[in-house]
Amino acid sequence: MFGGTALWNIAPLPQSMIDKARTHTADPWFVVADAVTLVLALAGVLLALATVRPWRRTLPVWIVRYTLWPLSLLMVLRAVVAGSGDVRWLLTGELARTAFWDLFLWSPLFLVWGLLWAATAVSYVRRVELSSADPQKPE
Repeated sequence: MFGGTALWNIAPLPQSMIDKARTHTADPWFVVADAVTLVLALAGVLLALATVRPWRRTLPVWIVRYTLWPLSLLMVLRAVVAGSGDVRWLLTGELARTAFWDLFLWSPLFLVWGLLWAATAVSYVRRVELSSADPQKPE
């Protein structure tokens, strides 16, 4: 096996899900969930970068305020919902390998990521409001 398929044997997924991913027969919800997560992550990264890069001056503050907040909320919601589902799976013994991996790696990552996006939104809005209140102060 080469490339992107090389790690399938150690992927923290049930064998049935690995087989479906290999044969491209995964459930539509699985593909959609991955695609939505990817789009949200990319949008959040670009908006977070926009708050600290020079081109942020052309970025309206409302875009950051009303985009990063929902993104952060969705990421925190993903962490909480998936984490609680993982706990349920671990307690019942279902999909323990996947649940363990998600509970201790991915759910905390999404939680921290979402919280940092919220902090970025707050910080950016405050900086913009402070710089607009004091026109003599350089950015």
